[in-house]
This record gives sequence, C-alpha cells and structure tokens, in this order.
Amino acid sequence: MQHKSAVIAASPILRKYWRRLEEAMIECHGLILFGYSGDDTHLNLLISKYFREKQIEIVERVHPEYLNPVGEDARLERWRQKLAVNRVVAFWHDNILSHSEWRWQQA
Repeated sequence: MQHKSAVIAASPILRKYWRRLEEAMIECHGLILFGYSGDDTHLNLLISKYFREKQIEIVERVHPEYLNPVGEDARLERWRQKLAVNRVVAFWHDNILSHSEWRWQQA
C-alpha cells in the first residue's frame, strides 16, 4: 500500500481518479463488488471509510467450501473483516457475469 499511495500521489491522473472515486462513494448508499479479491488494501480503506454501516454486495466465483452454513458464515465474516464493514451480502456463481439476483436495501 505504501508504494501505491506514492504512485497515486505522483500522478495527476491517478490523484484525480481516486478523488473522484471518493466523491462518488460519499454519495452512494451501498456498493456492489464484482469479482473483487479484496486484496487491495488502499481500496479497502476507502470502502471502510464510506461504507462501514452501508450494505456491500459481493459477487464472486463459487467455491465448494462456501456452500454450507459454516463456510458461508466464515466467508461473510472474512469480507466484513477485510473491508471493515458491518453489512455484507454475498452471491457465489460459476460465472459472475450470469448474476441477476439483487438484495439491495437502502439504509
């Protein structure tokens, strides 16, 4: 993350992009992440800042260990911790592009 922050700070285009992204997050009531690994700490911090109490929907590829109550709870908890948010809804598909189910709830 340290290097990413330096790269963003050194680039007028990236600074503007991240500033606009933050402005958009301020206006949003929730967030939907498609195929995101959750491994971008810089982005996770921004998500946490603006979505701690808002709903996050995660659409990701299915893994067999998610398909039971214990695995599902563990995966949801992983997302809550990784993003430092409280409200996570997850969808698991063989192909994330086939996603057509929404559980959106405005806070």
